[in-house]
Amino acid sequence: MQTRNLSVMRLALLMAGACASRLVSTGVPVLAQNLVEVHRLPARTLAKHGIGCDGGGYGCWFWVKNGTGVYVAAGRSKIVGHKQQVYPWIHSTVNMSEIKHALQPCVAANTRHEAKTDEHPLGCDALRHSEPGICAAARKRGFQSVLMDQPPSRYPGGYGRRTELVLCNDWCMRHVSCDECPPVMQNLTGQCACDPTVGVSNC
Repeated sequence: MQTRNLSVMRLALLMAGACASRLVSTGVPVLAQNLVEVHRLPARTLAKHGIGCDGGGYGCWFWVKNGTGVYVAAGRSKIVGHKQQVYPWIHSTVNMSEIKHALQPCVAANTRHEAKTDEHPLGCDALRHSEPGICAAARKRGFQSVLMDQPPSRYPGGYGRRTELVLCNDWCMRHVSCDECPPVMQNLTGQCACDPTVGVSNC
């Protein structure tokens, strides 16, 4: 194991106290309870980059980042070494009918009155992305999340090579999330009083 990964594991052990930790193939520290430390930006910040709300069958999207104090329970994760590898996996797992079925909450949110606002002008925009079926495929294969390395990004908070976590749990399949506070986050005590005016996920 590389020295960098050893230091990451020591950090994870310190955060988890007596809990054991492991490293997935992406080098992401995962605590014994399958908690992954993350951060997230709201749609009002990302709209200028063509990104709208998520959830609604598309999954809740996070960057993996140490030191935030914000965690999500990743459950059983599909590990993808590089984001380009996720596309053939999706296409070989689900068809468009299955994807559209999974995205019904996203589509329904956009048909409700005032679903698209000045703050979130793009609404739930899963179908405009290149991987709308990522959670449909994950759930079909028994996964609750997908972890994948992402090439350097132009998006705020995404500079440099990073790892994305797409959470495909029941909440993120049924509800649309536009802010930095989807109710799937927690700190190490299991609590989270997230302030949706901060501009980044917080607990």
